[in-house]
Amino acid sequence: MNSICTLDIESILNEATALLEKYIQIDTVNPPGEVDEAISFFQTIFINENIEYKIYDCPSGKKAIAGILRGKSEKSLLLLNHMDVVPVEKDKWDFEAFSGKLRNGYIEGRGTLDMKGLGIAQLMALLFCKRQAIKPQKTIIFLAVPDEEIGGKEGTQYIVNNYWNDLKPEGVLDEGGFGTKDINKKFPVFFVACGQKKGIWLQIKAHGKAGHAAQPTDDNPNDILIKALHKIITHPECPTDDPILWNTICEVAKLKNRIYYLITKLYRVRVMRLAIGKFLHKIKFFNAIIRNTETISMIKAGEKVNVIPEEAEAFVDCRVLPQVDYFDVIKRLQKLVNDKRIVFNVVKEMRQSDISDSNTQLFRIIDKNIRKKYHNAKVLPFITPVGTDAKYFREKGICSYGIYPIIVSQDDLESFHGNNERVSINEYRKCCEILIHIVQEYCF
Repeated sequence: MNSICTLDIESILNEATALLEKYIQIDTVNPPGEVDEAISFFQTIFINENIEYKIYDCPSGKKAIAGILRGKSEKSLLLLNHMDVVPVEKDKWDFEAFSGKLRNGYIEGRGTLDMKGLGIAQLMALLFCKRQAIKPQKTIIFLAVPDEEIGGKEGTQYIVNNYWNDLKPEGVLDEGGFGTKDINKKFPVFFVACGQKKGIWLQIKAHGKAGHAAQPTDDNPNDILIKALHKIITHPECPTDDPILWNTICEVAKLKNRIYYLITKLYRVRVMRLAIGKFLHKIKFFNAIIRNTETISMIKAGEKVNVIPEEAEAFVDCRVLPQVDYFDVIKRLQKLVNDKRIVFNVVKEMRQSDISDSNTQLFRIIDKNIRKKYHNAKVLPFITPVGTDAKYFREKGICSYGIYPIIVSQDDLESFHGNNERVSINEYRKCCEILIHIVQEYCF
């Protein structure tokens, strides 16, 4: 890294919180996910900072925007973020969901965690590097995209397929990882997403006989469906024996207790995996990454209380581990349910991508700068159960890492796609500083 001047980091951090407040106030809830105002927000910043930018028209009619700081090499570090956010149930929130207000040590509002907060932190890294007035070795690209919350096919995937030569990424930083103190109270553990599960949405439909509710029958499709769903949720799959995943779990176990570590090292033995899986099943985070999961998200049946319908259906969100064929997941569920009156239909398939190697210069720089800010922190690669747009770059063989370098409590973690989303101001300022140093060290 070349010697670079030191800017006033305090003013940069204050600027970040002010920009995040404004950004949260822009309604980009998807659906419909309109982002024109967000595009104008970034465009104005790029013009004022004299930063080169490009606006991309996507097939949906929405736009994406890239802010570009040219380096001596065309190869870039891509700072990827999405502008859209998930809907809110305003009456369930304890504060205004789109205020961006700074209160009680937090920045409040939808998008603070997913992922407007990280987007602004990435923007500050770009602005910081631009204000150095020194040409970086590598090009730095900030890319804000629409429609990630609905799969990214007409957002990031379209841009990857049609404007690859504009990007030429050597590495990608995206969402997907975070830090926690719940594992070891003495020091935090940060998880960096190097891969993600593949998702499929299943419709599970039960066929029966319609009739009057005053005359119960064994052919009630509601009863048939409930029995099938009960079998699914009470028979979780055996944890995978994937060594990449278990290396992370073993490292976590080592931080908790040496006995836990010795037990988890026996993961190759199926009976031990089953035993460990029963314990980890109670911990939402680990249950989601050790096995294929099925979550019932919607149930529909009937129009009238006194009428037995002819059909009942449920929708199940399945998250499938890398290297697993989702048809094998469906076959397991069909065998488990074992009822010809139940039909499984794939409603939506989310693509699988490769796992990025954690033994790279970029990962080491991420590790180093997190540990600089959080002394004694442990930084671990992991496979995230959630889908992100990084998959479109991993498919191209580009090392892509998901990390929002903040420590989140379990309560705050629950607000991802939930109610009362917020981020600690202190943690957010640290995040911005960490990202600035990662980009600075990697690109200069």
